[in-house]
Amino acid sequence: LGDVYKRQVKEILDMAQRFAVARMLSEGKSYTEITRQTGMSAATISRVNRCLKYGTGGYQTALQRLDGEEEQKGGKSERWKVTIPPGGARRASCPG
Repeated sequence: LGDVYKRQVKEILDMAQRFAVARMLSEGKSYTEITRQTGMSAATISRVNRCLKYGTGGYQTALQRLDGEEEQKGGKSERWKVTIPPGGARRASCPG
């Protein structure tokens, strides 16, 4: 059970990292800037970017919902603040 829990936590952290990258890409930040801030590889950033442009809209939907929650609370919500450790996610997949 311990290994299953560790994998689930890792998957949640990886997903949070990819959403942080998706937000940065949607804000127009460069791959170089995102890599510097997150430690994620250009390949992972590229996969997230491809999902944003050609995926089913999962990232956009989630980001819009998160933005809506932040607006209702009167600003940026600390609840969705993600601290990204160096190394980043191993492989990104398109949500939605």
